[in-house]
Parts: sequence; C-alpha cells; structure tokens
Amino acid sequence: MPSSISSSKNKINNWWLTWLLSLVLLLLAIGLYESFLFKKGFKPSIEVSKDLWSWNRKAASKSADVIALVGASRIQLGLNTNTLRTQLPQNDIVVLAINGQYPMATIKGLAEDKNFNGVVLMSFMAQMLEPQYEKMQTEYNQYYQEKSSLYLSFDAYLTAALKSRFRFLHPLLGLHELVNYLGAKKSFPEPFYVNVHPDTSAAGDYSMVDAESLKRHFIVDKQSNYEAYTIMDKTTWLSQVSKLSADIKTIQDRGGEVVLVRFPTADEHWVLDELYYPRAQFWDTMVAEMPHVKTLHFKDDALLSSFELPDSSHLDISDTQSFTLRLIELLKTLQIFSQP
Repeated sequence: MPSSISSSKNKINNWWLTWLLSLVLLLLAIGLYESFLFKKGFKPSIEVSKDLWSWNRKAASKSADVIALVGASRIQLGLNTNTLRTQLPQNDIVVLAINGQYPMATIKGLAEDKNFNGVVLMSFMAQMLEPQYEKMQTEYNQYYQEKSSLYLSFDAYLTAALKSRFRFLHPLLGLHELVNYLGAKKSFPEPFYVNVHPDTSAAGDYSMVDAESLKRHFIVDKQSNYEAYTIMDKTTWLSQVSKLSADIKTIQDRGGEVVLVRFPTADEHWVLDELYYPRAQFWDTMVAEMPHVKTLHFKDDALLSSFELPDSSHLDISDTQSFTLRLIELLKTLQIFSQP
C-alpha cells in the first residue's frame, strides 16, 4: 500500500512537472518571438471590432465633456489623441471613426441619442453626402443599438488593452494570416506602417513604406471612385445638406456642438477633389445654408494646409501633434473650448 501511494504521488508530481515545463517553454517561445518582432521593427496594434466600437460609442453618451471624433481614416490617423487629452484634460476623447467608411449613420445616431450632448469633431468632405454612402457605418450603429452588451464591449476593451502591449498579438500576425503570407510571399512580412491604438485612433509611419507608390495607388483609386458615380446635382446636394443640418441642430438643441472639419488632401488628390466637388459649389454653399454650424477648412489656414501628406490623403505620425495643436487653437477661436 505505501508503495502504491508513493507511485501515485510520483505520477502527480510528474504531471505537474510536465505542465510546468511546457508552460516555461511556451513563455520562452513567446518571449523570443516578441523579441524578434521588436528587432524587426513591428509595433503593437489592435483591430477595431464592433464590440470595441460599441464600448467607445457608449462612452460618448456619458457626459457633456465628451469630444467624439467622427469620420473615417483621415481623422483616425490625423488627430493625435494623446495631445488632445493633454491639452484638453477636462474633456473625454472618444474615437468613433471607422476606416474606409463615411460617417453619416454615426452623426444621425448621435442626433437620435438623447443622452449625447457632447462635442463632435467630424471629418467632412462633400462626397460623404452622396445618397449611396448614407448607409456606411450603419452596421456598427445597429450593432451598438441591438446586439452590444456591457460584457462583450468590456471584453473587447480589455482585449484591445492587452493586444496594445504585445507585438505577437498583432491582428495581421496571427498563425492563419502568417501561414497565408508565407505561402504567398515566401518571406516574413515587413513591419506595418499603420498601427491602431487601443482607443481606436491610429498612426501612420510613412518612412516604413514606399510612399510614392502608395500615393499613386490612392490617386488612381480616388479617380476611379469619382468616375464610378454621377455627381449629385444641386437639388440633391441641398437636400442632403438639409438633413445633415437637422441632425446637427438636434445635437445643438440639447447643448451639444458639431464642428465640420475639412481635413487636408494634397497634390493630384486635391486636384481631383476640386474637379469633382469644387469647394465653391459644394463646401461654400453648405456653409451658407447652415449658418448655425461651425466649420473649418484646411485651405483657410496656412499651417493646416502646409503639412506634407505622404500618400496625398493622410498625415504622417511625425506631424499629427503639430496638426492637432493647431486645430485646437482654431477650435478655441470658434469658442468650442474655453481659452486657457
């Protein structure tokens, strides 16, 4: 009997020793992989899921001190949220931008939310009001309204916080993505030039990529996009402006505010913007139709219009702090925030 008990104890000890050794080897492998990614130049990044966006969307309705950043990639990459938080410590900065999607559904959702009475900084361009783009971001807003829960959104928030600390958890470096890349390219991927932060803002380091090639891609893609649809006529434009004006007025009537900001584009990209959506015909007529709405156009400020845009459409990480500081100054002249 004693020998049987001793044998059982030895089996248990061996089992624990095996698991402990396996855990040590796993942690060692992860540590070596993390170190490899660090030396290669990779940075941590997260992905913006509907649950994580819902966490931010819920936060936007918590107080009047909220500043909600609404739009697509230009505001997501263009504003430095750390600078915003440092310069405006009395405000809660919430990012509601979604890469590649125009935000009309989100501004409408904020207007319909009686609990929202904060400030909206909305990256705006005329094309956003084309009727075919109205439903962009609807999927995220519907998910927030109908399917999100505190558990799911908080879990997404914690997951994002964890992923923001470790390179090996990068969404494009998962086993499935890595195997597919290695199979197609026969080499390990180069570091990614765009990284998404846990608050869902992002930064683009264009020194890590062929910026000229990327610029050509953006310009060709923008021209194809403009040519794919007939530009709305004046009647449609004014009708769409009227709907946007009504949503903004609803927010203002609750004590909130909305600022439409035309973020920079450059080179051939700006030429295309002016060719298809001339400022005088679209932006200027919108401003005249909505005298109650505060607006900022990058062309009206020497500093905002002076930044180099490596891909013709987005700011480099090296310029986001200066751009954000200048934007804050201009917003204060509009009495959006109190003067120091």
